[in-house]
Amino acid sequence: MKSHRMQGFTLIELVVVIVILGILAATAAPKFMDLQKDARISKLNGLKAAIRSAENMTRSKAVIAGLDTRDAPLGGTAVYVCESGAATATCTSADGISISHGYPSATADGILKALDIDAVPAGNSDVRQHDWAYRVNVWGTGEGQFLIAPSDMTVPEQYDSGSPASGCYIFYDHPFVKNSVVRRQLIVVDDGC
Repeated sequence: MKSHRMQGFTLIELVVVIVILGILAATAAPKFMDLQKDARISKLNGLKAAIRSAENMTRSKAVIAGLDTRDAPLGGTAVYVCESGAATATCTSADGISISHGYPSATADGILKALDIDAVPAGNSDVRQHDWAYRVNVWGTGEGQFLIAPSDMTVPEQYDSGSPASGCYIFYDHPFVKNSVVRRQLIVVDDGC
């Protein structure tokens, strides 16, 4: 007579496997919880690098065109460098990038056009259909700022260096001269990502 032996796992083996999976889940879950935050921060850092690259490309074209010393305060007469074609060609807002001191201005015609990314003004009804949302602030003195955030995050009303709004965005300042040196500010705020 043959004895039939049951095949399968014992209760103890199953309990051991469940305990091991529980331990793995408890140690790995917190690491995966911050993936969305890490992804947003990486997205901001990627955009920061793209902004620096766009600044360098625009500045190079402005130097070739002899427009690198021209001040163009926001709300004043704009200066444009061509998006494509010869750097010395004459351009307008239709085919050029708005600059000040050779760098993209803090406007949609400036840095946003230089970046050539999918972005809409903050508060736009279909903002979630785009990659980025932005806000441009211009003050009567010709100064201004450009704020941009992933479209699923809130773009603050403005950036105040004394007490910056927490969030997940980039602040780009309109190029200005201080002590005979062209200054630009590019700040990543990621404490609310």
